[in-house]
Amino acid sequence: MIFSVRSFTAICLLTLLSIIQVNASPSIFDDDKEQKPEKKPMDWSKPAVSRGFGYEAKTDAEALWVGQYRRGQTAYFFGEHTKAFEIWLPLAEKNYAEAQASIGWLYQSGLGVKQDVRKAMHYYLLASKQNHATAQNNLGVLYENGLGVEIDLVKAREWYKKSAEQGYRFGEFNYANVLLDGIGGLKDVMEAIQWYRKSADQNVVAAKEKLAELRNETQ
Repeated sequence: MIFSVRSFTAICLLTLLSIIQVNASPSIFDDDKEQKPEKKPMDWSKPAVSRGFGYEAKTDAEALWVGQYRRGQTAYFFGEHTKAFEIWLPLAEKNYAEAQASIGWLYQSGLGVKQDVRKAMHYYLLASKQNHATAQNNLGVLYENGLGVEIDLVKAREWYKKSAEQGYRFGEFNYANVLLDGIGGLKDVMEAIQWYRKSADQNVVAAKEKLAELRNETQ
């Protein structure tokens, strides 16, 4: 078969363009080119609160509710907060602590429901009575800041302690803060340092920074 110069040139150009297009396409494995949302730094000047996900079922009845709870969790992460609320509320009414803590978070933050800190307090209390560490920590935040309730620093400290003693990392951090400053009770710097270390061991950056700050002050 005989090719003209013009035909040969056209074939070369088409081949070159196809190579450029293939090389220009981003690889699904190329992490450097992946566009990731910018994370906003947490305001550590305020006590740390949490959505409270991650609670494990403690009874056979609760185990039956885990699947339904996780459906609500999926809805939450996709921004369908109203749907998450509708899925979690029946579980909260059945006294499922994880759902109660999460409903409390929705009310506190005003996600999927009208913001109502008093209702948040109600659901946090229900979960806290079942030793839900995150709900206990968040109750401490509400009492310390007078959100939905009068400021009560003694109760704030008590709830932080309960949360910290269960190994919840933000409960540890908040409890360390009140110990360090003598909020709601006696000041105890050495014990505060111990709780900061526990929190830092669970990768709470602010706890690591606080430890470094305290070391610098004693040098």
